[in-house]
Amino acid sequence: MLYPGSFESKIGFDRIKVLLEEYCTGRIGKELVRGMMFTSDPGQVTVSLDQTWEMQQLLGSSDPPVIVDSDDIVPVLDKIRVEGTFAAEDELLSLSSHLDILRALLSWFRKADNEICPTLKAMSADVKYYPAVASVIDRVIDRHGSVKDTASAKLRDIRSELASLSAQVTRKLQSVLKSARTEGIVDPDSEISVRNGRCVIPVNAYNKRKIAGLVHDQSASGKTVYIEPAEVVELNNEILGLEYEEKREIVRILVSVADMIMTYLDEMISSAAWLGQIDFISARARLGNRLGSVRPSLTGS
Repeated sequence: MLYPGSFESKIGFDRIKVLLEEYCTGRIGKELVRGMMFTSDPGQVTVSLDQTWEMQQLLGSSDPPVIVDSDDIVPVLDKIRVEGTFAAEDELLSLSSHLDILRALLSWFRKADNEICPTLKAMSADVKYYPAVASVIDRVIDRHGSVKDTASAKLRDIRSELASLSAQVTRKLQSVLKSARTEGIVDPDSEISVRNGRCVIPVNAYNKRKIAGLVHDQSASGKTVYIEPAEVVELNNEILGLEYEEKREIVRILVSVADMIMTYLDEMISSAAWLGQIDFISARARLGNRLGSVRPSLTGS
C-alpha cells in the first residue's frame, strides 16, 4: 500500500520522532530514530513492540540496566583502518570508555532472566567484548588521556632524562635570577617565564647586555626583554631534542596500538551498532513509560 508523503505528519509520527531523539544518548541511536519509517509488516512491528515492552519492564525493575551510549567510536575506528594511521590519546580514552559500557551492558543482558527479556537477550547473543583491546589501551593510556611513561622502556627513559634536564635548567635559572636581583639587573619581583617554548628571565631593556644569553621576546612597550641565559641554552637544546624524540616514540606507540586494534575493526563497529540499537530501544521504552504506554495486541493479517 502506498502512503502520501505527508502521512507521517498527519498521524503525528514526526512529532513522536522528535520526542524519541531527545531520549537517545548517542549518534547511532539518534540516526535510527531519524530513519524510522511507518511499516505495515506484522513481523517487523511485533519485534519492535517486543523490544520496547521488554525494555519498559527492565527500566522499571529494581535492577535496571544502565543504558548510556558512549562517544561515537565509529569515526575513530574508520580512521585507523588505513595502515600507519593511529588514534589520538583522547580518542583511545573514548574507545576505552566505550568498551567499559559495552562490557557492563553485555554482562547485564546475559545474566537477565530469559523469560523477562527474550528478544533483548537474543540481540546480545552474538555481540562481543574485546578484553585484548581494553587491556592494550589501559597499558598505554592513563585516565587523563595521556600516554603513560611505562608504555615503552624508551619513553620511560626519555621522560626520565627530560625531568633531570628540566631540574638542572630550573636550578641554573634560579641561580642566575638570584644573582641578577642582587646586582639590580632585574626587578626584585621578577620571575622565570616561558617564551617560544624556552625558559627566560625578564630583564629591563637597558640592562640586557649585562646578562649573557639569547633574547627570545620583548614586551609590547619594548621596555622588557626576555633572555635565555647562556648557562642554560645548551641544556634547553638537549631538552628540545628529547621532546621531539618523545613525540616520535609516542607516535610509534600509538601506531602499534592501532595495528593491534585493526584486527577487530569490523566486529567492534558491529558492537557499536548494537549499543546504538539498545540506546534506540531504551529511548522508545523511556518515552513509553513517560506516556504510560502498554504493549498493544495485534490483530488481522
